[in-house]
Amino acid sequence: MKLNPPIGFIHHHGTFPKFLEQHLKPDEETGESMLCPPQWFRPISENLRPPKNLFKVGQKVEAIDQRSFNGKTSPATIVDATKTQIQIHFDGWNNGYDIKEPYTTRYVLPVGWSQANGVEICPPKSGGKSEFS
Repeated sequence: MKLNPPIGFIHHHGTFPKFLEQHLKPDEETGESMLCPPQWFRPISENLRPPKNLFKVGQKVEAIDQRSFNGKTSPATIVDATKTQIQIHFDGWNNGYDIKEPYTTRYVLPVGWSQANGVEICPPKSGGKSEFS
């Protein structure tokens, strides 16, 4: 399986394999890999996935932008929904920041999730209209 460079990787993408080689070396004392074993992670059960995309254009959500992940959610709007994907617009930002995700993404949450879970929400960029502000 190929590991892709993270968003914001500041070096040339062609140097990423060498970067991995240097930074993911086994522990010097134990020789153990620094990677978490795959068996620690379980896939989400198909029983927990909605059988079809129920998102509708115009619905408000809280979303995490993976490109600038800071652990915070942002107010967002569903601007397109197909059979398998949703397009998410981050309120207050231009549409160049919109992202497309499978409708089963873990990065879209219901409005109020952040408050209920004690997670800081990023306010919409100033100048943008939002029902959240």
